[in-house]
Amino acid sequence: MENWRTTVVDILRESNGKAHLNDLYEKINSLSDLPNDWKAGVRRTLEVNSSDSEAWNGKHDLFQNEEKGSGNWSLKVNGYKEAIFNNKTKFFF
Repeated sequence: MENWRTTVVDILRESNGKAHLNDLYEKINSLSDLPNDWKAGVRRTLEVNSSDSEAWNGKHDLFQNEEKGSGNWSLKVNGYKEAIFNNKTKFFF
């Protein structure tokens, strides 16, 4: 997977901004050329890009976890919510 962050954002955008981790796995699993540890890559991407996580790297703050351990993830949105959820809007993550 060339860019996990963009892939996870795109899937969440297609899912109305939120999804359970298992749903993310299911959608990503349909992609080709996944490494053996791809599920760990998905979790790492969510965590390092979320200030809700202890693993946050302090850079991008794109995702939020509704409750630690719940597996429920969503995009952090602001006043541009409509544009964020519109798949035709181009963003660079």
